[in-house]
Amino acid sequence: MAKRFVYTNDLDLDLLDQVVLINPWTSSWEKVAKAVRVAQPRFEAVTTKGMNDRCHLLMTKRKRDNAEELKASGIEGEAETGLTIALDEALLLREEAERENTEKKKSKAADSIEKAKLIRDAALGNLQKAQPSGSGEDEVPTMRRKRRGGVLEEYQAFRRQADEDRERRRSESEREEREFRRREAEEERELRREELDLRRQELALQAKRDAAFFELLLQKK
Repeated sequence: MAKRFVYTNDLDLDLLDQVVLINPWTSSWEKVAKAVRVAQPRFEAVTTKGMNDRCHLLMTKRKRDNAEELKASGIEGEAETGLTIALDEALLLREEAERENTEKKKSKAADSIEKAKLIRDAALGNLQKAQPSGSGEDEVPTMRRKRRGGVLEEYQAFRRQADEDRERRRSESEREEREFRRREAEEERELRREELDLRRQELALQAKRDAAFFELLLQKK
């Protein structure tokens, strides 16, 4: 029977380190899982979904704790640790990704509305051109039938051209936006990594000071 995998604070930190560095909300959990297994071989026994679930559980608890600390006026919150720092970073990354996805959906909906409006206006314009002016009432149905095929072809051609133009502009815009966001994300990730390393160094230094202080007390006794 396989031994059950048990998470520890250090293992949680190993997982969150890679989550913050790779950002699965803009990349993938498969990349996170692969990096975690390289950094800590003990995770070979854990599935990608298992890591995702564990991270989600820790982040949910951290988010709830943060909310409770805000409500508890005048009460000092829990002291920061390497794990809580990493969790706060992960929460921030997830919120940013969710906000970007919401903005993209809004932009896509606006594009669809604009596209439908262009098609409608084009159809109305072509139909108005097909309407004969100064003709008798008996001639109208005949003229409409004659022009029906031509109007439909013009409309379809216009629609294809409008779709191609819009798709080309969208592709160019998305390519430029992706490149900008890629550079921005790399710079931000590097800054976050440096900040995280600095805060961990501070925590390690504080731990050494505390250990030295306790050792001094023991020597005095």
